[in-house]
Amino acid sequence: HCPFSHAYHTGHRQLGYPGECRFVHGHTWRGTVAISCEEFPRDDLDMSLEFGDIKNGMRFMDHKMLITEQDKTFLDQGLFEPEGVVMLKGKGPSVENVAGYVFDGVLEVIRKQYPARGVRYTIEVTIQETENNIFIIEKTVTVYYHGRPQIATADGTQRFAIRSVGSSISTRVYGGTECVSQT
Repeated sequence: HCPFSHAYHTGHRQLGYPGECRFVHGHTWRGTVAISCEEFPRDDLDMSLEFGDIKNGMRFMDHKMLITEQDKTFLDQGLFEPEGVVMLKGKGPSVENVAGYVFDGVLEVIRKQYPARGVRYTIEVTIQETENNIFIIEKTVTVYYHGRPQIATADGTQRFAIRSVGSSISTRVYGGTECVSQT
């Protein structure tokens, strides 16, 4: 299990959102990535993964505007420099879509470093947008010889969670309602 963290600063806005988040604003995001597998492959230097390459996915977003294709204003190269904009998948630059962006970046690093090993990794990406807005994606991935990596989730879910360290209880937030469940 090899976790590491990185903080970065970005701007974004939630188009169509009825509250204040529809306006341009910024956050100091905190991202944590944990990768585990039964046995990590090693390179010629006997290293399993280059942490700097994985952190670069979060560093790339630092001091930039996070958008999706719906935000035509920030896509206008006459108004904004393309180097200052990061395009995310989805309908808005939500914490969920930021976590997905980081997850995809981690997966790409692993795929490039160990493209044909058939190793099964569990990747957990935790993105903290604010003190209260945290999103976790945890997926199990096997990188094969050809084509795209196959992604198999152990429980078929992406977890919305605020976890207490050392506890078997996690608080899950979904659709604005909060519930506690045993894990």
